Amino acid sequence: MRESLSLPYPKLGFLHLTVIDFGIGIPTSVRSLPENSDKTADEALKWAFDLGNSTKQDSISRGAGLNLLQEFIVKNHGNLTIFSNDGYVNIGDNIIYENKCTNFKGTLINIALRCDESYYCLATEAHQLKKRLF
Repeated sequence: MRESLSLPYPKLGFLHLTVIDFGIGIPTSVRSLPENSDKTADEALKWAFDLGNSTKQDSISRGAGLNLLQEFIVKNHGNLTIFSNDGYVNIGDNIIYENKCTNFKGTLINIALRCDESYYCLATEAHQLKKRLF
């Protein structure tokens, strides 16, 4: 049995999650690696979204987070917007990477997810979904 979530704007059909980090920002972090020092902001953000890329140089396997987030957003028909230093990413129906001049130092991430049962299901309901479709 599903419980309904009471949203302040239920007719909009989206849940927005916003995270702000006042650190050095994704492009600056990517450029801290010698092989990436000449990347523009949009190139640095593209690099950060590639599976397996990480600015952490240790023996722990990393570099899946932004790629998985992108995959999740695309599969669930959501939207991901990132402003980080002088870079901008928008992932939705299309994927856009741009250089944008802002005065914001750090990273702002906004995730918009559709609140519509026709776009997602719980893992335990996946077998029921297949039965309904076929």
